[in-house]
Amino acid sequence: TDYKVRVFSAYIKDIEQQPTSTAWGKKMPLGQMMAEFKSSYGGWVHSVSFSADGNRICWLGHDSAINIVDINLGLNVFKLKTEYLPFLTCIWISPSAFVVAGHSCVPLVYSFDGSSIIFNGKLDQSQKREAGGISAMRHFQSLDRNSRTENDTALEYIHQNAITWLSIVSGDKSGAKKVGTSGLDGQLVIWDLNSLTRSMQNLKI
Repeated sequence: TDYKVRVFSAYIKDIEQQPTSTAWGKKMPLGQMMAEFKSSYGGWVHSVSFSADGNRICWLGHDSAINIVDINLGLNVFKLKTEYLPFLTCIWISPSAFVVAGHSCVPLVYSFDGSSIIFNGKLDQSQKREAGGISAMRHFQSLDRNSRTENDTALEYIHQNAITWLSIVSGDKSGAKKVGTSGLDGQLVIWDLNSLTRSMQNLKI
């Protein structure tokens, strides 16, 4: 909440081998602060994620900004102020691509090319997922689960409330195959990145 991101060493001498020199620094005793960055535009930080090799970090501010640092490029912060509601969670899915999600209720894919942050696409391409043909029982269950009234308008996406959690279900940060999201609507959704990449022409991971 002080609008800063700090990187600390977590090396524990008694149970780990002494770490070799990294781009973050040479001496890494437990608790040593390796770097400190001010979050862009004055927004407090919601989520931070390291890339698989530990050289890139992404963090999200309440100002709807995405921030990237590649320590191999120095301490420069690359920033992108988005048009979306604030993001709450992020995770790398490849050496250059990552997923963010939050109050806009849809997971978004961005990438970093070493000089700028690029929007790649939305994972959720749903359009009125329950349009027509919904039974009275399913309608009641939906209203009850999401605490909505009949006058509320359903969103066009699968998630009907803020997404608060992202995790890799299959693969790892160097090459994720599936990611999972959950949100305040009580839903857990699994996204198959391989099939989505094939079906979405502009989505590249």
